[in-house]
Amino acid sequence: MWFWGLVAWGQEEPEPAEPEPVEEAEPAPEEAPPPAPRTYTMTPVEADLPSALTRRDQVPDDPEALDDFLRQTGFEPGDFERPALIQGAWFIRPQLAIAQLLGDADGGPVALRVGASAGRRWSTLQVLPVQVMAEVGVRASAPVGGARGSRFEGFASIGPWLGPVRVQLGLHARQERERWRKGSLVLDDATFVGGDLQVALDVGKANLSLGLLPLVEVAGDRPSAREGDPVLPVLGTETVYSAGLGVQPGVFGLRVHGSWRDTAIGGLLEVGASLSARLGGS
Repeated sequence: MWFWGLVAWGQEEPEPAEPEPVEEAEPAPEEAPPPAPRTYTMTPVEADLPSALTRRDQVPDDPEALDDFLRQTGFEPGDFERPALIQGAWFIRPQLAIAQLLGDADGGPVALRVGASAGRRWSTLQVLPVQVMAEVGVRASAPVGGARGSRFEGFASIGPWLGPVRVQLGLHARQERERWRKGSLVLDDATFVGGDLQVALDVGKANLSLGLLPLVEVAGDRPSAREGDPVLPVLGTETVYSAGLGVQPGVFGLRVHGSWRDTAIGGLLEVGASLSARLGGS
């Protein structure tokens, strides 16, 4: 009996196993959209952008103060240029004038004087109560028409600029000879040296100047102007009194001028005009 019970048990079908629960798959994360492309705009660098080392109001002008500034900031003197203290420019001034020798009972002879001057001028650039200007140059001229001769000059001057007023003191050298009225009136060949004083008043682009130039003969045989009949006081052998009015709006300028000089043969009056041109700067 038990045998047949084992056989029957072996033939019974096993109960099916409960299916394992299927885990639900997590949804795949949504892909982030690609970043928007970046756009770069190239712009030129302005040459005059201010910086701590280029602005004139932040970099000391005084050499000692500038050295202290460099030590405090850690920069070396060669890291940037020191601000310029002086600016120079060449100049050329062609001139044309009418000259008349007065004091002759028959009427003064008249001549045309042509010439030009050239040289270099310097001026300070700092914002200071007193500016300084200096000038050196040479000048050559000759009378044409009622007179014959030549005049060569060299000059150098320096002086302060007190607001609109400029004062110049300098040295002047002149070599000159002239013959008037076909040789009947002669200014003998002579070489002079003197001290030049110029006072100018600047009003905008215009300036008015007055000048005094005493000349002392150092070579030659020209009589003193005191031997004639001088109109104005004579300092030295001869004295030149001058005045001028000029306009310099830019590179080019125009100036009208006049001068009076007493000589042993009469007073010499010159009235003329000159053009001026500044030829660069450094």
